[in-house]
Amino acid sequence: MATPTHIDFDGRDYLLNGKPLLAHLSKHESVQPTDYVPAFLGAGSLKHYILEREPDLIEGATALYLCGFCGGYDGLPIGAKIEIQESHVLWKNLGFYMDFEDETCPTIFFSKVRSYIFERSNYMNFIADAKIHETPYYG
Repeated sequence: MATPTHIDFDGRDYLLNGKPLLAHLSKHESVQPTDYVPAFLGAGSLKHYILEREPDLIEGATALYLCGFCGGYDGLPIGAKIEIQESHVLWKNLGFYMDFEDETCPTIFFSKVRSYIFERSNYMNFIADAKIHETPYYG
């Protein structure tokens, strides 16, 4: 069953099934919500979400959350591999990723929150809403 997705721009988070994703990750994966900001707020980041730009993390993953203090890739970004299919979009292999190869810090996949599937039309509406709030990209 597809997960409805929206963005809570005031709360600065994804809303999946009407609930903030960071709260869900906090409950099930011990993620500290104050340590992260959604990556969709960054300049040009939405192109990663629709595969118009190469994934920004190792192993072909796209950042969903970045450092809550600097908004960058410091720390362990939370990401997923994104697949766009004819009628659905899949976020799979959610976990902590790096933006560069580092043998001392391997990818850590979440044990309980592993993937989400979205109806493609709902997902593209989510992207359109997010574009309104995206930081301009100059690169």
